[in-house]
Amino acid sequence: MSKIFFNKIVKIGIALIISASILFYLVMITPPFTSTYWIFPSVLLVFLIIFGLTFNALEKMWENPPVRYLIIILILLTFGGIIFSYYEGNFITRAKDRDAVRKSDIRQIVMMMDIYKEEKNQYLQSETMPIAIGEISPIPTDPMNPSGENPYYWLDNTEDALTGCDEQHFCVWAEFEKTGFFAGSEKGTKELSIQPTKCPCW
Repeated sequence: MSKIFFNKIVKIGIALIISASILFYLVMITPPFTSTYWIFPSVLLVFLIIFGLTFNALEKMWENPPVRYLIIILILLTFGGIIFSYYEGNFITRAKDRDAVRKSDIRQIVMMMDIYKEEKNQYLQSETMPIAIGEISPIPTDPMNPSGENPYYWLDNTEDALTGCDEQHFCVWAEFEKTGFFAGSEKGTKELSIQPTKCPCW
């Protein structure tokens, strides 16, 4: 393979990466599902225009070694940044989804406790997170541990408990993946900045 042919392939590859990166950011600014502009012919046309301009610019600058190496370094950094942003964005989205599940689970547990009190005239008493509330089981568990090995947190509300909880008071909570907690009690549910340690939860 001649050096000229090799350089041509490298320039085409770099131009493709630059064009795809620019197009990626354009689509992110105007998402294809909410914009009528980003139909396939439009996307293809924009990509070809960007590719043509990029390739022509590379052709003119390629003969300058310092500029060539700088371009390659910048492309690698840009491409790596795009990949990192994509996976970081997905991670944050998944974390938010799991936090939403945690909120729903705590609300469900509070509802189950309210039903129990209506039937028994008191809340269920337990030293640790119960595995069932009355006839209702199983208790929801943290989405990161669906097997139940790490359930949500519960304050002891048995007789002589040092938590201040009793048959008329309870406190259950989940910990968010970033910061904060979501607690449930006889008062309802609420987001908290600090971990509950006694009743009332807040």
